[in-house]
Amino acid sequence: GRDWSDSFYADINFYYKSQLGLATWVSVNYLFLSHAILVLKVETKPLRYSFETGYTLKAYSLLVTGGWHPDLGFSPGFGIQFRKPSGKQADE
Repeated sequence: GRDWSDSFYADINFYYKSQLGLATWVSVNYLFLSHAILVLKVETKPLRYSFETGYTLKAYSLLVTGGWHPDLGFSPGFGIQFRKPSGKQADE
């Protein structure tokens, strides 16, 4: 991925699925209001769309997610995420 600024990150991933072949997903991450995040993602094989938004405080995040799949339709979700601190200082 690439950091375009302190609040904007984009990522692309290529992978192989045994019955479907080469697939791709692309995501765009935007951090706003210093602790809120918005993520938009598009994935191929089959074509799917998803989003994630939430609020991060220290090592915890509260997330609301949703995705659209051509066979399953819309799937909402909710998550609580913990990220273990790396132990590195911000300027390292």
